[in-house]
Amino acid sequence: MHAANYSDCVRKLAADQLDAVSTESLILAGFAEQDPGRFRLLNDPITDEKWSVGIKKGDTETCEAVNRAIAGMWRDGTTARLLRKWFGRTDLVLPSALPRPEGCP
Repeated sequence: MHAANYSDCVRKLAADQLDAVSTESLILAGFAEQDPGRFRLLNDPITDEKWSVGIKKGDTETCEAVNRAIAGMWRDGTTARLLRKWFGRTDLVLPSALPRPEGCP
C-alpha cells in the first residue's frame, strides 16, 4: 500500500470513520508516535513482515557488509536506541535482538 493510503486510513480512524487499521507494525507505530496516546497498537501480528535492504543481484560483498553493519548496530546498542527514540512512546513491543539474517546469494 502506498504511504498516502496509510495516511488516509489513519485520518479516517481518527475521524471515527474506521474502527481499526491493519498493516506492518512499524508503519502503524510511526503514525501512533506522531500523536502519542491517541491510537493503541494491539501487538497481535497477522503475518511475519520482514524488512530488507535492496542490493544488486549477485553482489555478495555488499550484502555481507550490510549484514555486518546491521549486526554491529545491534551489538553496540544503536538499533535499540533508535527504536526507542522513534517508537518508544507507542505501545509497540520493540524487538530486542537481531533477527536471523536471510543470508547472501
